[in-house]
Parts: sequence; structure tokens; C-alpha cells
Amino acid sequence: MAHPLRFGLKASGQGITIEELRAVWRIADEGGFDHVWDFDHLASIGPAGPDRPIYEGWALQAAMAEATKRARIGCLVTGNTYRHPVVLAKLAVTVDHLSGGRLEFGIGAAWAEIEHQMYGIEGLDHRVGRLSESLQIIKSLFTQERTDFDGRYYHITDAIANPKPIQKPYPPIWIGAQGDSTLRLTARHADVWNISGGDPEFVQEIIKKFDAACGEVGRDPAEVRRSLQFGWDGKDRSELLELSGKLFELGVTEQVVYLRGDQPVRLAEKIDRAWESAHRVASVRDRVRRLAQLTTATGTLIRTGTAIPKPHTSTTTANGLGTTCGGMMTAFAKTTRGNTAAFKVASAVDIVGASRVGIPGVSGFVASTSASPRLTLPTPITGIGTATTWWFTKIPTTMAGISPTTYAWAPTFT
Repeated sequence: MAHPLRFGLKASGQGITIEELRAVWRIADEGGFDHVWDFDHLASIGPAGPDRPIYEGWALQAAMAEATKRARIGCLVTGNTYRHPVVLAKLAVTVDHLSGGRLEFGIGAAWAEIEHQMYGIEGLDHRVGRLSESLQIIKSLFTQERTDFDGRYYHITDAIANPKPIQKPYPPIWIGAQGDSTLRLTARHADVWNISGGDPEFVQEIIKKFDAACGEVGRDPAEVRRSLQFGWDGKDRSELLELSGKLFELGVTEQVVYLRGDQPVRLAEKIDRAWESAHRVASVRDRVRRLAQLTTATGTLIRTGTAIPKPHTSTTTANGLGTTCGGMMTAFAKTTRGNTAAFKVASAVDIVGASRVGIPGVSGFVASTSASPRLTLPTPITGIGTATTWWFTKIPTTMAGISPTTYAWAPTFT
């Protein structure tokens, strides 16, 4: 099950002004980001200590609902121990209605010891068990006319919860998890698994643990979207896009940039400009993932590969071949039939076939086999810019089954 790549911005609500929060929400909403987030703490976190100003997470989500018109909104993630599940369910339904059905319901077991100590909040010692019971109660309150629950931590009798959420059966549930117990809980209940940070190497390993947890509870791991939040210092755009690409190749389709630092609005504006090209990359990658489900006239797909947008470069990797021209991204899927190598290329607009010489079966193109072969589109492609020329690139490689004279091809947008 292939999921689309979606991007979001997160302004935590600590060490930030209300005016800055509104500016970030506006950038996310008007800039085409898929979602915008805050977090849920009662005292500030991080090396600067708990004394910094911080706003309440669910009150901010209600404000987001009123300040935005398109982007989905949420808290990454709500600390379950801070509220009774009936109160949390009521808050969620209210924000879902305020936003017109745009809530993403993020929740986790909670972890900040200092908050529980300062405020006398109970439950951190049994936080996973409490989260399990809360999820059962909240889902029932979202969907049932009456709810009865007699658990170890919560007891509810003939409970009424109206209105129900706009989204049916309820808003998507995002659960933050890393430990074995919470991974199993996430596998059972989540629509989205929020990975608790880490570089691509860490993500690759913990995904294996999550897939195993899904097997233990009898769920297909492909049903659960994966999310990750990460920071960026605003300096090198290619680093941001490269990290996004690596995470996407690992199956992390919900990506959230955490606006750290003392200039969140300026950073959000930089990310907005960077994602203009990243959205085009996402479209290409989505089509490659769909391509991976196909068999072609030249054989069965055995691998796919992508290239990160670095203008005018060619790469050969263990995952396949990729070439980018003019900063745009292409992606190739290698197929084999006997000793013949062939390629399919996914553009942001269409999927077409390419062989080692010429482009058989593709109409409307003019191709040659000269030293610098080229294809010319008969008409511009709309919706992504004007595409006038498609170039071949000669890629020498020693990969099995691919001739050193094989040509792959990529679009150049002008």
C-alpha cells in the first residue's frame, strides 16, 4: 500500500510569541503544506530549562483551526497523562468541528518527569497501560452512543459523548512510539506511527521492530503511515531535501520540520521555498512507488532507484540508476528479460517506457541515437512548468545485467 508524501511545519508553542505562531500557521496554510503542528507540554523542555513561556497545546489547536482554511492541524504529540480520556476526546471533537474536519489526532504516553513532579500529575509510572486504556475509551466515545469501560486506571459508565467527530469513524490517530510495548500498541491502534526521532540508519532499524510488532498483533504494517519530525538550520537546502529523500525511501511519508531556534518565521519561509521543489520530487517518487507494483513488457521489476536533486549530476547506486538535470528529479525502475536491460522512467506527469536504444511504443516524441540523443515533446506539459526537451544520459556501470552503453533518460524543465 503506497502512501503519498506529505510535508508539515511544527511550531512547538514554547519560546515563541502568538504573533509568530500565527505567521507560521499562515505560511503553512498558504504555502501548500499538508499539515501544521504544535506540541503538548505544561513547562518548557530542552537544555534552556522549564522556565520559558509556553502555551497550552489544545488551546493552540483551536486557534489553528480558526487561523487556517486548508492545512490539516494537530499536536505532535499529546501527552496522555495530562488529561482524562473523556476530556481529551471532547477537546478533539471540538477542534475537529472548528476546523471543518481537519484534525490529526496525535497522542503518546508522555515522558516529562519534571512536569509530573511539579504539578502532582499521576500516571507516569504506568503510562503505557494508561495510554492503552485511553485509546480504547476515546475510540469508543468517538463512535458509540454509550461507552462503558472498567479498566485498571479508568472507569466509565454509560458515558455519552456528543457530537461525534466530523471525520468518520474518527480523525486519523497518530501515536508516538519507540519502545517495544508502545510499538505493539501503535500497531494495534494507529493510522500513523510517529517515529521518535533519529537519523535514517536508526529509522531503518526501528522500522524492522515496528513491522515485527505489527506481525504480533496481526496487522499489515503497510496499513500504517510513518511520520518523523526533524530540524533544519536553514543553511543548505540540498541537505534538507536529501534527508527528506532518504526518509521517503525508508517509507516515512509524513515528514514534519520542527522550527527550532529564535527565528521560527524566517525559518518557515526558507522551508516554504525549499518545498516548492520538494513537492515536485514527491510527485515523481509517488509514481515510482506505483511503478514498482507493475510488470512490464520487458520483464518483472526487480529494483527502483531515485536521485536526489543536485543539478547536472548522474549517480549509480546499489538501488538503481538516477539522473537529474536542472535540479529536477527523475527516477528509474530497472527491469530484466533474459540478458536484455531496460528502464522505465517516472516523470511528474506521466510514466513512459525507455529502452537502451530509442523509445519504442511511445508516441509523440522525436528520438535519435547520436552522441547526445534527445527527445522533443510535441507540446508543453502543464501543471509543473513548460517541458521542452528530454535528454538521454549515458551512465557507465558494472551492475549485473546492465550494459555499459545503456542509456537512461531524464526530463529537463525550462
